[in-house]
Amino acid sequence: MEKPNTEFIERVRELRKEEYTEAEIAKMYGLTTIELRKKISKIHKQNREILKKEALRLREEGKPINQIALELGKQESTVRLLLGDLLFNTDHSPVTPEQLNNELEELEPTISVKIPIRKVNDAEGA
Repeated sequence: MEKPNTEFIERVRELRKEEYTEAEIAKMYGLTTIELRKKISKIHKQNREILKKEALRLREEGKPINQIALELGKQESTVRLLLGDLLFNTDHSPVTPEQLNNELEELEPTISVKIPIRKVNDAEGA
């Protein structure tokens, strides 16, 4: 896995803990506060893309969400957000309730929650 860029972010966090203002931190790096914010945002986006690529790779290997979370050192909810695009089929149609039920069984096989499956005609009559 490509290594996330955390050094700059960690250093900024340390400086904030030492009660430096955002303007002072920006000045230390020869940046304006807007440039500092943009740099931090860009690093966060890059790191998120690295995690997303790794989560997708692990998912393609058939690993369940909880295993991916363990391997990435993230919460399961974070992994679900990273893999959110997988909630749609390749034609961008929503995943069916049957597909969601299969996903739920994979996530937590001990939970017996089922998403009710209604036919289109049933929905119109409600």
